[in-house]
Amino acid sequence: QTSLSAGAGVTAAIINQTKFNITGEFLTSYGFSTASGGFLGGSVFGLSGSARINIYNLLFGKNLSIGYDYINDSYDIDEERLDYDLVGHTITLGVSF
Repeated sequence: QTSLSAGAGVTAAIINQTKFNITGEFLTSYGFSTASGGFLGGSVFGLSGSARINIYNLLFGKNLSIGYDYINDSYDIDEERLDYDLVGHTITLGVSF
């Protein structure tokens, strides 16, 4: 699968430099895509987003990071058998050492 897309989105952040930060972003995109073996292409529409919470010096000087990522790509390629939707969810938990 090959695609070329352009998108726009929004990012927000709340930051307390000594205790925590919270960030979030959301992006929409639209573009052209072709499948392997296909002579013509089609379109791809995408949505993605992420959120992170970082807490500083939570326990014994260690930092904690909690995150969530979302992706949704919808492919509409030249033949119906090549059309599909891709949806993904990721949860992240991190501790600094």
